[in-house]
Amino acid sequence: MSLRRSKLYQSIYDPSQTASVVWEQCFDYLSNKKDINIRDEENGGTILHALVENDDKFRSAVAIQVIYLVASSGLDLNVKDKEGNTCLHYVVRKKGAYRFMVALLRYRIVL
Repeated sequence: MSLRRSKLYQSIYDPSQTASVVWEQCFDYLSNKKDINIRDEENGGTILHALVENDDKFRSAVAIQVIYLVASSGLDLNVKDKEGNTCLHYVVRKKGAYRFMVALLRYRIVL
């Protein structure tokens, strides 16, 4: 299966999709026992990398629940993309993404 072809990935990158829709897609993805550690074949990132790249959609307190759902699902939070960046590397470069950082630190991402 390709991460880029999944409904979840497409919802994350679709600007017309709300965080609520992405949460539902994520819940369905996990409920169907799909591989949460699937990697993007182009950049090596995970679903969490994609969420962080689109952080503007997920900054509200309600929307950050998507991050908690993914982080608590068994996803390896320390996966590095092809450039050697973890999702935390992405977060620290994003202005105003402090809720992301708190969520990741709560799930004991390795610094």
